[in-house]
Amino acid sequence: MQNELGLTASSDTLLVDSFHAQAVRSAYSTPDQYVNDKHEAWLRNQAQELATGMRKCLATVANVGGNHWVGLVVDFRQQKFYYGCSLGWKMNQVLKDTYSWWVYQHTSRIFKWETMKSTVQRDGFSCGILAVNALGHHLNPAKYPLLDAKAVADE
Repeated sequence: MQNELGLTASSDTLLVDSFHAQAVRSAYSTPDQYVNDKHEAWLRNQAQELATGMRKCLATVANVGGNHWVGLVVDFRQQKFYYGCSLGWKMNQVLKDTYSWWVYQHTSRIFKWETMKSTVQRDGFSCGILAVNALGHHLNPAKYPLLDAKAVADE
C-alpha cells in the first residue's frame, strides 16, 4: 500500500506497522520515562513531525483485545482520530486513551474521535484484511474501494 500510494520518507502521511500502537501503549504506561527514554526517541520524533506540520497524518492497524485488528488514522491537520472496526464495535477505550495521551503530549490539544468507514465482516477472521482496506479507503477511496464482505476471501 505504501508503494501504491507513493508514500516516501518525505511524504506527508506516515503509514506505520502495527507495532506502533504497542509502542504508544508502552509509553502511556510509563509516562515519566517517555520524555527522556532514548528507546522512545523515534516515537517522540514522529509525533513532533506531525505536531509541527512536517507530516499530515499517521495511519496504522492496531490489535485490540489480543485477537482483533482495527484501522487507525491520526490526522493532525484536522485534529481528528479515525477508527475503523470491521465488527462495528465502539472505539476501544485503551487505544483511545493511549493515542489521545500521545497526541496531547506533543500538541496540548484534544483531538476528536470519528468512525472510519469499514466493511462489516461476516466471519470471525477477516478483520486484518478489512482493517488494512479501511486504511487504504480512508487515504485514497478511488484506489481502494471498500471490499465486498462476501468476497473478502478472494483478497
